Amino acid sequence: MIGLPLRAQLIQHTEGFRFGLGLGATLPMGDYGKADKMGINVLGVFETPFANSPLYLRVDGIYSSTSHDATSVQTSISSTAFVPLTVGLMFGY
Repeated sequence: MIGLPLRAQLIQHTEGFRFGLGLGATLPMGDYGKADKMGINVLGVFETPFANSPLYLRVDGIYSSTSHDATSVQTSISSTAFVPLTVGLMFGY
């Protein structure tokens, strides 16, 4: 029974929801880099704690777009876009 009060002191109160945004460059490499130009990416982050737990749920989403280099590729498609999504659990200590 002594361990329960000590454990309660170690677990901090949760801060609530967290949001984040980011902006960056997409740099194509390899064969993809030969066909596409530099592009842009936008990052969105959402994080929320689980009730009475040191665990957090985190979701990251990115939109990334590049345009094709018309001199190196013969195609009717003018751009490439990616929308990856990552979901993870985080442990707060």
